[in-house]
Amino acid sequence: MEHTDTGHENFKFSIPDENQSPLSSERFKFEPAIEGDADVSPPAVVKVIGVGGGGGNVLSYMAASDLSGVEFIAANTDIQDLRSLPDEIRKLQLGTPRRRGLGAGMNPSTGEAAAKESITEIEDALDDANLVFVIACLGGGTGSGAAPVISEVAKEKDILTVAIVTLPLMEEQIVRKRNAEICLRDLHGIADSVVVIPNDKLSKVVDGSMGFSDAFNEMNDFLAESVKGVADVINTAGLWNLDYKDVESVLASNGDGVTLIGKGIATGQNRAENAVRAALNSPLMEDTDLSGARSVLYNVRANDLSFDEARHIMRIFNEIMIASGGSGGVFPGIVDDPSMGEQLEITVLLTGVDRGVNSPSTMEVDSHHRESHSTRERPKVYRPERRVEEQSEPSQTVPEEQEGARVMSGGSRTISRPAGRRLNTSDIPALFRDQAD
Repeated sequence: MEHTDTGHENFKFSIPDENQSPLSSERFKFEPAIEGDADVSPPAVVKVIGVGGGGGNVLSYMAASDLSGVEFIAANTDIQDLRSLPDEIRKLQLGTPRRRGLGAGMNPSTGEAAAKESITEIEDALDDANLVFVIACLGGGTGSGAAPVISEVAKEKDILTVAIVTLPLMEEQIVRKRNAEICLRDLHGIADSVVVIPNDKLSKVVDGSMGFSDAFNEMNDFLAESVKGVADVINTAGLWNLDYKDVESVLASNGDGVTLIGKGIATGQNRAENAVRAALNSPLMEDTDLSGARSVLYNVRANDLSFDEARHIMRIFNEIMIASGGSGGVFPGIVDDPSMGEQLEITVLLTGVDRGVNSPSTMEVDSHHRESHSTRERPKVYRPERRVEEQSEPSQTVPEEQEGARVMSGGSRTISRPAGRRLNTSDIPALFRDQAD
């Protein structure tokens, strides 16, 4: 039987014959009617653009790992590096022919200028995208200079923009660290969400004797899993379904904090709690403080998830948001996947998280370098309106040491938001209380 009502979605109702057992789980079927491709909206278009040599290396790893459902784009000033990438990656050479594809020489101003010269090509590459991941290994000239410009073009095209960046090792020269910090501050003023991964965290997950390339493949694997996790949330239907707009609502609420993207897998009696713990405590993520969390989205994939397990996961995330004072809400998703066997997998997006006081990315940039950076112009035609909260009272100068305010500036951008209330130990769910120590 099929019911059709103009202006409403069509549904198919299948009623069993009289001889079918009334206890059968197949007694009734209720599903949307798909009458042809013309009546079905296309899935969200997800594009991953790797900026600079490091971003291209990440894309190569992703392409080799058969990451599906996304389009890969490499943007670089180094034509030789672009030519070395796999065929399935679209290549975008930044800069006019006069630059001859010779790179940026670890100078972000050169990378930025080259990106400005290729605005039209960048726009074409990002055309029709709903979600763009901008991936860059900060510190060099192209990644640190072009990533903010590309992110700004994406925002001008009203594309949900997520920057995933790595920070230099502590042993690297100071100029690379300065380049990275300035770029990171710019990205916080442009992208909807920023995921920060310090390269120093690799020491927590790899043996020091491991080969250099193999060690960084651990980082590449984490980046690939982060992108795959978000793409799967958007493109996989579930019992409790999450869609692109849910992801957009969460990622767009990031503010000036960082975004945590985590995935956890566990088995056994306490698999639900253990999977959540693993997702929120990735050793590769930047030191963070859950007290600033604004919104959370999680997607559970399991075979025969129990009612108690589902409630326990809900309770954990509700407690986190209540304790943090987050106003964006909790977006749950559940996918029944028989292929998971005894495993329970959970993907988590947690936005607005405060960067910890020990974060490697909170280094000070000397005033001379800060002033020289502020003279660099952004492509004004592509500058989106900043989502800066209006203050009803005149602003006052607040000492950096004073709690209750958080200010970050990059170039001509200044973003300020009141810090979330500081949590007492008793406010934090017992599962994550150790993060407050």
